[in-house]
Amino acid sequence: MTVMQVRVDTIELQQLLSSTTGPVAQDLIRRLQRVTNKARTLAPVDTGNLRGSITWEIRKRGTQLYGVVGTNVPYALYMEKGTRYIAPRPFLVPALSAAKP
Repeated sequence: MTVMQVRVDTIELQQLLSSTTGPVAQDLIRRLQRVTNKARTLAPVDTGNLRGSITWEIRKRGTQLYGVVGTNVPYALYMEKGTRYIAPRPFLVPALSAAKP
């Protein structure tokens, strides 16, 4: 029987997972860009303001990286969820499917 030992450099592993320039972050960036592009194609267009306002960014909480795709346009929530007067026209939630490999 063969015995194999594996040693994990936890500092190096943490750097790999939490660095905003490492391979994990680069994969996250590619996925954020795909979601952003999909959201822009799905966004309802009148003036183009909503579509043009959709952006992405990487954030870090403690040692965890995560991405955010969104918009600062005040009426975006009404487009996404609808109101009692306007039917929903979702563009952000459906765009999440673009994050899949």
